[in-house]
Amino acid sequence: MKLFQRLICMIAALILTASALVSCTPDLEAPDGMQAASLEGVEYALYVPESWVVNKNSGVSGAYVSAYDKSNVTLISYIPTTAMTAEQYWTVCEESYKTEFDNYAFVESGSVTMAGLPAPYYVYTATIGGDDYKFLQAIVGSNGIFYNLTYTATSEFYDAHIEEVMSIIEAFTFR
Repeated sequence: MKLFQRLICMIAALILTASALVSCTPDLEAPDGMQAASLEGVEYALYVPESWVVNKNSGVSGAYVSAYDKSNVTLISYIPTTAMTAEQYWTVCEESYKTEFDNYAFVESGSVTMAGLPAPYYVYTATIGGDDYKFLQAIVGSNGIFYNLTYTATSEFYDAHIEEVMSIIEAFTFR
């Protein structure tokens, strides 16, 4: 019985030590002028301008510009069931957009760097609920997971924040 109690105590001590080590792991510091917008416990760090409002209650990492201007960025991760490239992942997304959105139109594509890795981006427009929106979607893959950062704005506000969005993309990193 004493051996069993010692074993339980040793296991408890190991668990407490491990949890203390994990909880003491320092978080990354936000770049100057930016704040964290990542959910707790995720493997990446998403930073947005300090003037933006972090959306803490959506269940998705992200932020929006203001109560008046709902231009926003969100970041989701996706684990594909079959091996694919970021470009193939985009093709799957785009097929869905063509059927889900009114007036979907592809605008352009290019490449950026996210967390030191090449990431294709895609710009497109669509009508949702009678309003015209413009989107930029940047996709980076790491360890079999795609990280999809999407900037969404009405056509009226898109250009006003594109430089900030590029700085958000540039600041994205893995922990």
